[in-house]
Amino acid sequence: MIELVKAETGPPPNGLGIPSHKPFLFRGLMESFIAKNDRSSSLPKANSRELLAVLGLAILGCVLRIVLIPFGDFITSDGVYYATLAQSLLAGDLDRGLSTYWSPFYPLLISLFAGIFRRDPVQTGRIISALAGGMTVVPAYFITRRFSGRRVIALVAALFVIFDPLLIHYSLRVLTESVYTLLLTSGILIGWVAIERSTGRYFLLTGLVFGLAYLTRPEALGYVFLLCLIISVVGFARKAGGRWLLSRCALVVLGALLAAAPYVYYLRQETGRWTITEKFATNLPSNNVDIRKLLPDGQLTRADVAWAGTRPELPGAPASAPPTSEQQAPGAPTPTFLDRVGRFAKHTLKGLYHEYFIISELLPPLFLILSGVGLFAVARNASQIRLEIYIGSFIFATFLGYAATYHNERYLVPLLPLALGWAATGAVAVASWFYKTFGSRARGVLRISPSQTLAVVTLIVVASQLVNLLVRIRKDPGRERLAAEWIRSQGLKSPLIMATGPWPAFYTAGRHLYIPNEDLTVVLAYAKRKNVDFMVLEERWLDSTPCLAPLLAEKIPQELTLVYEHVGDPKQLGLRIFRLGHEGDRNVLDAPAAQEIDPCRTHRVMRAARTVEPETSNDLK
Repeated sequence: MIELVKAETGPPPNGLGIPSHKPFLFRGLMESFIAKNDRSSSLPKANSRELLAVLGLAILGCVLRIVLIPFGDFITSDGVYYATLAQSLLAGDLDRGLSTYWSPFYPLLISLFAGIFRRDPVQTGRIISALAGGMTVVPAYFITRRFSGRRVIALVAALFVIFDPLLIHYSLRVLTESVYTLLLTSGILIGWVAIERSTGRYFLLTGLVFGLAYLTRPEALGYVFLLCLIISVVGFARKAGGRWLLSRCALVVLGALLAAAPYVYYLRQETGRWTITEKFATNLPSNNVDIRKLLPDGQLTRADVAWAGTRPELPGAPASAPPTSEQQAPGAPTPTFLDRVGRFAKHTLKGLYHEYFIISELLPPLFLILSGVGLFAVARNASQIRLEIYIGSFIFATFLGYAATYHNERYLVPLLPLALGWAATGAVAVASWFYKTFGSRARGVLRISPSQTLAVVTLIVVASQLVNLLVRIRKDPGRERLAAEWIRSQGLKSPLIMATGPWPAFYTAGRHLYIPNEDLTVVLAYAKRKNVDFMVLEERWLDSTPCLAPLLAEKIPQELTLVYEHVGDPKQLGLRIFRLGHEGDRNVLDAPAAQEIDPCRTHRVMRAARTVEPETSNDLK
């Protein structure tokens, strides 16, 4: 029978596994985490001093992120939609404040706290992300505390979480990553406590936390079923009986339903079928339809319907699709069941292969080495191994799930706090080795204590991460805002703007349409039918609408008038605004400059657009 209550061994008294030395400058900090009776246990009890220290670390993480918010003010396309939904919720418009594609919990948080921050959903969203990112230190600390049984390792893990560049990067965005990471790590921690204590309320609380995680990102619902599977394995190993197993699984599912049921009912009302999200229909490998193509009725693109939630203006009289719009070939043979299984398996294996390389982007080489040391070079007892297998099951399920659907660096970021726990274990082991090899033999001024050795190793690791942080942080170049200011100066109320992304319409409080990925003539006919006021062309996203390349290399069609151009410095890609059917409009440029563009420059722009960091091109997934 598996015992999940007590560990079998404990670390040496000083918590580092190396002899103690005279008190020194950093020892007071270390000793607040290294109690003399610090014995390894699957249920370590935190005293008030430790709890205050963890709270202080969380506050440090929050303050650091809030201070860095001005350096992360680039709002992604996802962020635009979350902020827009929050604005509608603030105005009491539930119809526009809920979406079948975008999960509701993050916009709801923004709307609840927007009153504190001058009703600015963008700034509120960043602050919520910053606070959630800082508070992730708490579950990360206690997860590491449990599987290592050592406060000092948990302290190092907390410091790694506080200063990790990727976690900070997403804590400065109007994105769900920080909130989702906090909920995921908290759910994993509470789930393990529930299994240890076998108390019903913890199982219910675990389900509730994963239900909130589902309302943040729909794939989190899979963790509810994973936890039920883990509970079944534990119940079988404990010989707990069917009643215990069914009751605990039922409590987890009940907790998740309490959080998720209202939104699932909303999806039922909107879509006419039972579903957990409309997002999966876009991301599943079987969906090979270009989401920027016009729908068969020619009213909108799939991107307008799925991402922006736009509805046809004339549902009773749909326009016919343009003749050059690509439609799916009729009569395609239906794949057999074995064909589907084969394609799915091939896609999943290819996804796992790609995720292997994503790991090196999430964890730099130094952290990969430390994680390897923490996993394979440090002795552990049976209780710690059981907890690590439990955590590993969540990591493996995450990799497998995204490999089977759609993999992205962003989706794997919530696993970082778990991996940093093993990196902290490796850092302490390396510090112990350095002390035994060099520190214990030093004399005089070179004499160094065990805690000083650990402090130096930790400082080196954190400093290496700060360099990566400086590379990732960048300010919004402001192109869309400058363009929005010009559009507002034209005096149009709620202009209809057709663009490659939602930013121009968002900054002007206008209406947004995506530029279809169709031939230029079809795009112009579509724009006329929709009575578009402005068409905004952003060179950095030209790959998503290659049909517009002629606008950069040839004479502009008569239907269009170039009214605005923002080029910026040579390292930036430009932005242009056109009007349709307004030949009398004044150009902000001289006529020759507006009508003739260097083709060589166009090719350079196209190459640059492919090399720009795809910060938002992968958001809408």
